[in-house]
Amino acid sequence: MDGVAAGVGGADPTKSLMSPVAGTDVWYRTYKVRNDAAFTYTLSPNDSLEKLTGPRKSKPQLDPLNPNLSGPQSSVRLSSAPAQTENAAALAGTIAPSSITSTLLQNTRNLQIYTPPGYTAGERYRGLRVSMSVGSMEIPEQRDTNRRLGDVLAEKGYLLDYSEFNGNHSYVGWRTDLARRLVKLAPYSSGQPGL
Repeated sequence: MDGVAAGVGGADPTKSLMSPVAGTDVWYRTYKVRNDAAFTYTLSPNDSLEKLTGPRKSKPQLDPLNPNLSGPQSSVRLSSAPAQTENAAALAGTIAPSSITSTLLQNTRNLQIYTPPGYTAGERYRGLRVSMSVGSMEIPEQRDTNRRLGDVLAEKGYLLDYSEFNGNHSYVGWRTDLARRLVKLAPYSSGQPGL
């Protein structure tokens, strides 16, 4: 049996293999992470060991011993992870899917575009403001691409609020920072600087 605990180990499942405890039916995987980490993970018994970034034959499943969930994944929030807060005013805007293709980065990025309450299409705004929150435990290729995108936006002079958090690419990691970022962006729609 090749069991994989995917979520912290990156895109290569061979770096997330679990080991059996001799003489038992218990399997384990140990990761060293800081005590302020928040991340999601799944388990995959008898994994196909195909990269986690493409189509896979294996079907990940929730950890049956962990009651903490974030969507279709088990979640962990360590003792010093920032408190999760919601800001109803910030979350009252609209979020719409979009994408942008970059010849410089040689890829297409899927985006979520937030417009604050009261936004009117066609109204003149003061330029593009970008807010990026990147998980230090994201799949390395994804994390590095986000870092490059942040560097390119800053070099081009865009108004950029960039930070990294100690977590992976999941709502558990973004949740704490998302409300703060939306609150900072909302005043911008009325011409007031929010950052």
